[in-house]
Amino acid sequence: AGRLRGRQRCRPWPEPPQTTEAKETLRQCTKRTHRGQRVFTLQKPSYLPLLRKPAEPAEGGQPRGRPPQPTLPDHFGGNHLRVRSPFTPYRQRAQMLYRPQARRHLTFTEAGYHYPQGTHLGHILSVLKILGEGGDRTGGPLDDRYVRMQGGLGTGRVAHYRRQVKYKLQASMEFGIITDCRTAPSGQAYAPALTLAGRELYQALRPLLDRLDLSQPVGRDGIPSSRMPEQPEFYNGAIRMLIGRNPTAGEVVRRLLLSMPAVRQMRLFLRRQPRAAVSKNTVYAKFFQQPEVVRFSQKHGIPPATQEGARHRCPFLLNVLDACGIIRQTQTTVTLV
Repeated sequence: AGRLRGRQRCRPWPEPPQTTEAKETLRQCTKRTHRGQRVFTLQKPSYLPLLRKPAEPAEGGQPRGRPPQPTLPDHFGGNHLRVRSPFTPYRQRAQMLYRPQARRHLTFTEAGYHYPQGTHLGHILSVLKILGEGGDRTGGPLDDRYVRMQGGLGTGRVAHYRRQVKYKLQASMEFGIITDCRTAPSGQAYAPALTLAGRELYQALRPLLDRLDLSQPVGRDGIPSSRMPEQPEFYNGAIRMLIGRNPTAGEVVRRLLLSMPAVRQMRLFLRRQPRAAVSKNTVYAKFFQQPEVVRFSQKHGIPPATQEGARHRCPFLLNVLDACGIIRQTQTTVTLV
């Protein structure tokens, strides 16, 4: 019967006051428990009358208007009368967990930045290698004539390749490893370059980048192909093997790859499933219906993805989790490790 419930959750009073004013303040904002201990509650008295400015004295020394009110005694050591509850609401935890990366002056965005499609980790390794080695990009897979982040892409074969370049650059921007075109001043041509995080990831994956064949063959029309020499599963396994052999590099790789908000959302979604092995059709049907995914999409103005759209966007997220050793996947199922 003597318990404090709800908003009366409290903590012990730090020091017993000595003055009469302090004892009265203590009586108003505390409550005695069934054990006889006086505790500080959230039901604070109103100190507004005590904080009002005293009346200005008149010429005769008498105050003009209302008499001056006594000042508030400093019984609390300059601290606010606030109690921090050890329990964080679920919605607040979700907002902290799915808070997107801090970006200033975002001028535009689209779903391809947050939920990449049409790309895999082999493309991300290719971008790292090209930008990490530096030099002139002219004539290469990331030539300026192929980089179109806004506006029309043209027609024909070049438009198809520009779209593929846009997809893998968007995914790299969401990882935070290359400069973000959305923060560039309007009217200025965008030139991709590695950020500090991208340089760190490049150094961690340097042995893998030097060993793998990440070339993109050039067609008869002189336009590179977006098809990589190996399948996506090959690059997932190569990154996973590097993480297992080199813990220092693995910590960098996992920290940067798992920092993408969409990857964290997919990881949480798989943890909520009742069985360890989940059908990929279930992932495609339910992932974009999760409350945190819906809130994230609404916050960034992204239209809700259909099940057919999920079939194009979810595989990249699953590949990232597979490469980091979080899951194992087959053609039809996903299993948490």
